[in-house]
Amino acid sequence: KGAGHTEPATMLRLLKTRLLFLQSILLFSSTYGQFAPNTDNCCILDDRFGSYCPTTCGVADFLNRYQTGVDTDLQYLENLLNQITNNTMGTSIMVQDIREIGKDVPTSPQNIIDPMTQKSRNMLEEVTRFEKTIILFEEQLQYLQEVFTSNKNKISLLKQKTANLEIQCQQPCQDTVQIKELTGKDCQEIANKGARASGLYYIKPLKAKQQFLVYCEIEPSGSAWTVLQRRLDGSVDFKKNWIQYKEG
Repeated sequence: KGAGHTEPATMLRLLKTRLLFLQSILLFSSTYGQFAPNTDNCCILDDRFGSYCPTTCGVADFLNRYQTGVDTDLQYLENLLNQITNNTMGTSIMVQDIREIGKDVPTSPQNIIDPMTQKSRNMLEEVTRFEKTIILFEEQLQYLQEVFTSNKNKISLLKQKTANLEIQCQQPCQDTVQIKELTGKDCQEIANKGARASGLYYIKPLKAKQQFLVYCEIEPSGSAWTVLQRRLDGSVDFKKNWIQYKEG
């Protein structure tokens, strides 16, 4: 079962690798064909050979002059060839091992495991372990894809909100605020003086040198609080230190 799962995947990877290799060769050939041979890129230029150079002596100069990235491309192709070679060698070894397992072996005592049988079991356990690893990676990849999609949607929403705020900031402010007349050492004292509307009031605590403006939240029952922070939509981070709160 494990070999049946991994063999198509291996063949598919090899096929994709070889197709990429052929595409790279065709791309290189089409690029090379865009330049006509001349005395600069071909050391022997003879009309009897048509539009092709009879030797490769001018190829190096041509590539160095017109295709500066050919060394990187050739290194990439060489790595692909090495990978294909390694995969082929590994497959050949596995096929050889399977063939050896299928051969007739002398009977062994019941309590002694034949070496080839043990080797086959080890191979099956290894394939099973690889399958579990692949499934785990696929689950992690799916989770990361979901996180990426979620973050992308959040970023899109923030961009939309930012654009709306920029539009609002371009318009002149039309809001007006009325400062109440009553004053006191704090908001509760202002409420005790009869104030029942929340709003902006001047207060002067006992140790304050001068009065300053605050927002008092006053309930109909007469209870009052000085508002230091008010959360509207969660866009403001309230995790500040005391100096930041003190300085507003």
